[in-house]
Amino acid sequence: MLSYVKLSIAVLFCCLITKVSCQKCTPENLNVLEERSNSSIKGQPKWLVTVTNKCSCTRTGIVLDCKDFRTTKTVDTSLLLPTRDGRCLLKRGQPVKPDEAVKFSYAWRSPIDFYPRGFKVNQGC
Repeated sequence: MLSYVKLSIAVLFCCLITKVSCQKCTPENLNVLEERSNSSIKGQPKWLVTVTNKCSCTRTGIVLDCKDFRTTKTVDTSLLLPTRDGRCLLKRGQPVKPDEAVKFSYAWRSPIDFYPRGFKVNQGC
C-alpha cells in the first residue's frame, strides 16, 4: 500500500514538473453553453453558443451533433459548418487550443442541442 502511495505521488510530481496535464480529453470537458439573447432575427429568437475546450490539449476535427439545425440567420461557416448527416464541424476542423472559446449565433424558435460527437487530440499530448 505504501509503495502505491509513493508511486502516485511520483506520477503527480512528474506531471507538475513537466507541466504536462494528466487530464484526459473527453466530450465532457468540451463545454457547450447556449444562451438566448435579447434580440430576434426575422421573428425568431437569437441564440448565442460558446464552445470551450477545457482540456489541456489542442483538439482538431471537432464534430458536434446538431440534428435538425435550422436558422433564419446566416451562420459563419468558418465557425460552424453543418453537414448533411445532422452534424456540424466546428471551425472547419481547425485547431481549438486549451481554454479557447469558439462563439457563434443563430436564430430559431427553440434552441438546438449541440453536443460533442468526435474530435482528435494532437499527438504528444
